[in-house]
Amino acid sequence: SGYISTFLEADRKSIFSSVFQTERPDVFCAKLNEGRVGILIEGTPFALICPSIFTENFSTIDDYVSKPFYATYIRILKYFCFFVTIAIPGIYVALATYHPETFSHNLLLNLVASEEATPYPLYVEVFIMMIFYEIMREAGIRLPRAVGGAVSIVGGLIIGDAAVKSGLVSGAILIVVGITATASFVVPSINEQTTILRLVFILAGGISGLFGIGLATAFLIFNVCSMSD
Repeated sequence: SGYISTFLEADRKSIFSSVFQTERPDVFCAKLNEGRVGILIEGTPFALICPSIFTENFSTIDDYVSKPFYATYIRILKYFCFFVTIAIPGIYVALATYHPETFSHNLLLNLVASEEATPYPLYVEVFIMMIFYEIMREAGIRLPRAVGGAVSIVGGLIIGDAAVKSGLVSGAILIVVGITATASFVVPSINEQTTILRLVFILAGGISGLFGIGLATAFLIFNVCSMSD
């Protein structure tokens, strides 16, 4: 199904995919009732649904059986987590580098004290930690389940703690990376896109501050709005 989905993309310049994959029969039937086209491929458990819109990444089949107020709350929470996972590292870099006046006095002193002990610029530290997180995530996915859990523990606790104590990165960056990684699990269907967008926002914040974050956000909005079926 993955090979076929690449030929069904209406706009390959778009960051997000217009073809949705699912292995749940209830989701497949629900999309057919909404007027979508479903494609079944012999020999694979994944069915293709097209066209798919951007907002469907933030909805699940469980939303239809939940109370409206709770489903709306979960939907808003997923949008918030999407923003956190792509923009928070870049916003932190932009504020700490170009707009330190936004932090309180005590917090700013703590950040300055932690950053003075590190040898690299702030955006380089965040970029390295994000790459290191992606390495651990890929290792946990590709390895067997038992070994993958051990890799996550070793990488998250031992290597992360050693990096802070050795002065390679600051403790605040580990907190930012941890929050970002946790938020990324809320919307797993667009993990590929959020991984690249996260790095783009970090570079934009490190180069141009909040102005760069604004440009990256505008580019993202334009790209989503230009998606065609």
